[in-house]
Amino acid sequence: MLANVVVYIVAILHGGSFLSGPSRAFAIAHGATPAKLGWSGALSSIFIASSLLQLLANTIALALFGLNVEDALGRVRFLAFYVLGALVALTLTVLLAPSSHAPLLGATGALAAVLGAYLSLYPRARVIGVALIPFMATIVEVPAALLIGVWLLVQLWVGLAGL
Repeated sequence: MLANVVVYIVAILHGGSFLSGPSRAFAIAHGATPAKLGWSGALSSIFIASSLLQLLANTIALALFGLNVEDALGRVRFLAFYVLGALVALTLTVLLAPSSHAPLLGATGALAAVLGAYLSLYPRARVIGVALIPFMATIVEVPAALLIGVWLLVQLWVGLAGL
C-alpha cells in the first residue's frame, strides 16, 4: 500500500495532477507498453496508479482483504504472489493487444489475484463497516464477495472511462 501511494506522489510530482494522475509522458516513460515491453516497464507499472480513484480503490481493497491473504501466505510469498498476479494480467493484456502503444498502469491485476485468493481462502467471509446515510450512520455487515464486486465495477469504470 505504501509503495503505491509513494510512487503515485512521485509520479504526479513529475507531471500530472493529484486527481487525474501522472502525465501522459510519465505514463509512457514508466508504464508497460505492450508494443515495446521490457522488464523495467512491466515492474514499474505495477506500482503506478493511473488516477486517484484507482489508487483509492486499490488501497482500500488491499487494506480490507490483502492483510488476511498476507497472513495466510507470509510476507515474502504474498509479495511474490502479488507481483506474479500483476505479471500474469500484463501477459494476458499483451496477448490480447500486442501492438498497442497505450501505456498500462496500475496494480489491478495484482489486486485481482489477491482478491481471488481471499475469496478462495474465505468464501463466506463478511465485512463489518459503517454506512453513512445523510443524517445518520449505521453498522452494516455485507458479504466480502459483494465488496469485491464493487471493486471490480470501479476498476471497469476507471478503465472504460480512460482515467
